[in-house]
Amino acid sequence: MVDTLLDYRAVGPPRGGAADVLGFVARSGRSVVSLDVPTGLDPDTGDASTEVIHARATLTLALPKPGLLHGHGARLAGRLYLADIGLPAALCASMGIDVGPVFAPGRILHLIGEP
Repeated sequence: MVDTLLDYRAVGPPRGGAADVLGFVARSGRSVVSLDVPTGLDPDTGDASTEVIHARATLTLALPKPGLLHGHGARLAGRLYLADIGLPAALCASMGIDVGPVFAPGRILHLIGEP
């Protein structure tokens, strides 16, 4: 399964239909790959809601979200990959983020976990 229930800007635990689907997927026992962050994981802190996706792997976009590296994030994200979505280095620099040649090895980088 591919987890794309909520985007990283979601605030608070999933609610309504998203919470129902999250619960179903979390209890299904199926392998899940998450896009950007596992649903139910706070992308900034790594705090997990009551129901959260435990991904086999996560493909995060542009830059790693802090919550994937802190709190419950590393355990819930599984193998962590970073994908280049073409953000100009100048955009990152304007926000005070020096990414350097992070994508020199390729457009998808393996960051954490067994490849």
